[in-house]
Amino acid sequence: MPVTFLGAARDLVAPAELFLHVRALRSIVESVRPDLVHAMRIPYEGMLAAEALQGSRVPLVVSVWGNDFTLHARSSRTIRILTQRALARTSALHVDCERDGRIAPEFGFSSHAPIFQAPGNLGLDTSFFSTGASDNGLRSELGLEPRHRVVFNPRGVRSYVRTDVFLRAIPRVLAQVPDAAFVCLGLAGNAPLERLIDELGIRSAVRLTSTMPRARVRDIFRIAELSVSPSLHDGTPNTLLEAMACGSFPVAGDIESVREWIRSGENGLLFDPRSPDACAEAMIRALRDDRLRADSKQRNAQLIAERADEKTVLPRVEDFYRRVAFGAA
Repeated sequence: MPVTFLGAARDLVAPAELFLHVRALRSIVESVRPDLVHAMRIPYEGMLAAEALQGSRVPLVVSVWGNDFTLHARSSRTIRILTQRALARTSALHVDCERDGRIAPEFGFSSHAPIFQAPGNLGLDTSFFSTGASDNGLRSELGLEPRHRVVFNPRGVRSYVRTDVFLRAIPRVLAQVPDAAFVCLGLAGNAPLERLIDELGIRSAVRLTSTMPRARVRDIFRIAELSVSPSLHDGTPNTLLEAMACGSFPVAGDIESVREWIRSGENGLLFDPRSPDACAEAMIRALRDDRLRADSKQRNAQLIAERADEKTVLPRVEDFYRRVAFGAA
């Protein structure tokens, strides 16, 4: 079943269903009497919490994830209205990119209310996601030979990720870099993409995996020369930060939120995520430019340490919630 159809069906059913749970959540809040309520995203947790807290003085913090504004809130009139109702009741906002903080007032968030920006899941565990040699039999497991130059697409199947563009770029990359091998997370068993791979004649160069344990994903980042994110919409992708922390060169769709982290030609490369030729050109350049990849490792390690390391982010998170809960924000 197409992801887009599933998304449309969800947008029809979920708004009606969430109102069935308002009374139960309101009862829980009245019983627990929390210092604040935190909804992890706008659809549909933030919408539900906002309705349940109408008339209550309990502060509501809402996290905004990658596509809450740029995709979901624009998907239908109903979702837009519910987004506006949720933000009108929201006391403070947690965003993972500057862009969402700028556009939040377009959807009813008060320009006087506090906004806290923190990437990823409130920071990245750099003791786990880091550079290092950790093959641990991974190459053999994936059928990779020593000669293979690994390109990793960790984005899986999402309606806003152009995996088809990435796959269509592969023949051109192989014509220039025949030892390239492409590892695609979460694509195993996806019939339409499997058919496309066969149509393109790239089966021998592609490794499709199911979902994998976190440690195994980290290990793929470590052996991958490039990590590719062909996304049309996003906030700050966790996989982008993880790739940067592990020393894998980021090649990503040229969208506003990603430009907050990547300066194309300096610490990564950006491309038009709708164009297989642009995607291929970026991958070929990155694979050929050893100096660019080497220099980016140092730049990205410093960037992650300064802006994304949970040791830096979490104390700021704690201070933010304390101020919102006790009225000093």
